[in-house]
Amino acid sequence: MWSKEPPEGAGWYWFRLTDPHVPARVSAPRMLLVAEGADGRLWAEDTVNSERYPVRDVEGEWAGPLRPPRAA
Repeated sequence: MWSKEPPEGAGWYWFRLTDPHVPARVSAPRMLLVAEGADGRLWAEDTVNSERYPVRDVEGEWAGPLRPPRAA
């Protein structure tokens, strides 16, 4: 389920922008890696373009964290 609440812990998350003025190719859902930085804050890393953002500053919707599949 999508939520406007930012992640509170590290992990892989789905993220999508919700700004109607952003082109669809930019606002398409993508996976972001959320990790704790040396400063203690959570950072979201877009692994495609290697950009990092403080999680609290990113506006959009989140889903996750993703969990590894269970063994059969």
